[in-house]
Amino acid sequence: MRHKILVIDDNYKERAEKYARLAMVCSDLAFATPPSFDVEIIPARHPSEVESLLRDNAFSAVILDVVLNGWKGASGVPVRASEMLAKLDDSIPVALLSSEWVSDEVKNLVATWPTKNCRMFIHWDDISDDAHIKDGSLTRILCELAKYIEAYNNLDYSIELEDGNPIRILHLSDLQFGGFKNWKLKLEAPHCAAVIRRKWKDGPTFIVLTGDIAERGFPAEYEAAYSWLSDLVSEFGWSLPSSRILLVPGNHDVCLPFAAGSMLKLEETQGSKDARAKDPKLEKELRVDFAADEELVCDLTDYAIKLPPAKPGVYLY
Repeated sequence: MRHKILVIDDNYKERAEKYARLAMVCSDLAFATPPSFDVEIIPARHPSEVESLLRDNAFSAVILDVVLNGWKGASGVPVRASEMLAKLDDSIPVALLSSEWVSDEVKNLVATWPTKNCRMFIHWDDISDDAHIKDGSLTRILCELAKYIEAYNNLDYSIELEDGNPIRILHLSDLQFGGFKNWKLKLEAPHCAAVIRRKWKDGPTFIVLTGDIAERGFPAEYEAAYSWLSDLVSEFGWSLPSSRILLVPGNHDVCLPFAAGSMLKLEETQGSKDARAKDPKLEKELRVDFAADEELVCDLTDYAIKLPPAKPGVYLY
């Protein structure tokens, strides 16, 4: 995992080495407990750069210097941190940085900010002072920041694998929930979890869910699928939403009436055994004979490839 962190600091040029040291904690073996992710520091070298950087990058967090007297606005007045904060929405956590936290001016400024994403306060000594760093200040900063990034993005840093343990990926496909209510669904999820645990005692590390989740892409079908999946992952101690689930939609997950309306005319032979590809050269690629059901349920590495590779630019769904 690699996190981009935007730094808004009017003295970044003089402090660049200190920020670089913060990023190096992730890979520096000299630290006893380095974070389990990488950090890329991207600075705004002028207040006018903030908006373009936000537009061009997906930042996980922002470190904002509270006092920006080194920057002047168009009218020559020093830029205020609250002006920079106004450019950030509540979807990204902000760590406020200052060496003057004891200042009443700074305290009052922070108290007047209405946004709720200012979740963390950093004293400059924790980044620059060798005694603080020796005491583990850099690691504490990143681990606390990671906690807020996790909360904002539903990331899960609780996964721990011992050396030699494999990553277990559960692949689910073609659930095709029809949106109907059935009391048996509540029993099915625990049963599926029990079957999975017979293979993996500790359950999967990740779940890859490939289409189709729904049958016709209707909201009620997604609600049924979400309910079932929520029951399933709860058996493994997870909750939804979870970053441990990768979802790849399928063709049934598109609601054609909603997406196309009257602009799309379906072929009358759709679903018929007599249906034929408009391009005869694709016909053999549409006809796949699975000799036995066992070929559909097996370890990922044992999948049999029945189809010849599609020609470049040709995608079959």
